[in-house]
Amino acid sequence: YTQFAQKLHVENVKEDLDEFLLGDAITFLSHFIMGKEGITEYTMGTPINTDNHPIIQFSESRKESGAYDYILAELKAYRESVIPLLVNMGDAVDAIENRLAR
Repeated sequence: YTQFAQKLHVENVKEDLDEFLLGDAITFLSHFIMGKEGITEYTMGTPINTDNHPIIQFSESRKESGAYDYILAELKAYRESVIPLLVNMGDAVDAIENRLAR
């Protein structure tokens, strides 16, 4: 966590993330949706997008079709906490966990 938070303050990284209001570690991490297990479960049975089978490329625009909100709502069912993935939080463990929980 400490190294991650420090890297967010690298000038060009911070500038890019500030554009999306993601310039601090807690805000950035609060957008975490799922890890490896969640992704595996969510994508089970889904065809793989490859150069030879470009499923996504020829799909209609999700944003224009109204599917964007549906997909976000669907992802909530698989949402996982980022907290188990964080290490090296120092003395601020409780504060970080509380802020992420909000």
